[in-house]
Amino acid sequence: MKSKTLLLILTLFVSASLLGACGAVAASNWSGVAADQDMVYLAHGSFVYAINLENQQELWRFPAEIDRNITFFAAPVLTPDRQLLIGSYGPKEHNLYSVNPDNGSIKWKFDQAKGDYIASPLATDTAIYAANADGTLYALDLNGKLLWTFKSEEPLWATPAINDACSCLFVPSMDHKLYALNVETGEIRWETGSLGGSMVASPAFADDGTVYIGTFANELVALSAENGAILWRYKTDGFVWTQPQLVDGLLYFGDSKSTLYAVDTAGKEAWKVKVDGPIATNPLIKNGNIHFTTGTDAVYAYDLEGNRVWQQTMEGLFQGPVISSGERLLVSPMNDQTALYVLNENGIQQWAFIPEQK
Repeated sequence: MKSKTLLLILTLFVSASLLGACGAVAASNWSGVAADQDMVYLAHGSFVYAINLENQQELWRFPAEIDRNITFFAAPVLTPDRQLLIGSYGPKEHNLYSVNPDNGSIKWKFDQAKGDYIASPLATDTAIYAANADGTLYALDLNGKLLWTFKSEEPLWATPAINDACSCLFVPSMDHKLYALNVETGEIRWETGSLGGSMVASPAFADDGTVYIGTFANELVALSAENGAILWRYKTDGFVWTQPQLVDGLLYFGDSKSTLYAVDTAGKEAWKVKVDGPIATNPLIKNGNIHFTTGTDAVYAYDLEGNRVWQQTMEGLFQGPVISSGERLLVSPMNDQTALYVLNENGIQQWAFIPEQK
């Protein structure tokens, strides 16, 4: 029930943006974008596209033909051994695919999950950790063989993260708990009590091992990586749907009440500023600016003191993250025609990718 409630909340965020815009936009969710040098891999609706950023051409799409049983939501992930991992978002199939990033051919498929892949998997040199909405974290080897599973009490919507300070795998859950697991076995090293709200984004880590995570209890929480002890709690205006970005001692993040924050590592507020809509995906820190979307028809850049630097308005509604690729900024609108916009670092549109209808 919790997952359905949160999905309804997200839908309401998006619907509010739709109602505030002119015209109709036929889309149900934002797209997952991943960049690797001059390539971008875009999970958009019924396909994942491989696009060359230099010649602006589609190299391949997965699947080659439309399959109404599959849609894609989470950003693809390129592993260290060059597999492209793609999790499907139903409506009938819930698979994790490994495909060749050069041509889109399938290497292997993991089909034991019962729910949607809302979060991207985490890939290391030796293993893949895939969180699923069925409440299970699946640990696989690089050939897709199941190593172990960890079961949460509620769905998992966040990508797990590894903290080198304790060699722990951190799993945020919608059951209001943060779990620290043994990376090799999946055994629980510690778990928090209820933090008062669901967690749907990855934690951030400081060099000293401190863990920072946002919750749907309208809080940013700092914990010890060693034992999960709460160090401090910072109260926000709304749900924290994003992973905080730690830069030079400040944590930058947004919330569902249209607020952008900078909080120091002791939990003291440096500043906060109201923006044009809810921030539901991770901000990008690049060249001294904070880049993000708010479900409006624009992409924003603010400086590290909370001042707006630029705003770029384009066709479509933008709720997904801004991705960096060299000197480019990439963003995908909630729009069935234009799938990707490429901007320069000043927010000026360079070109747009519109998939050929097949």
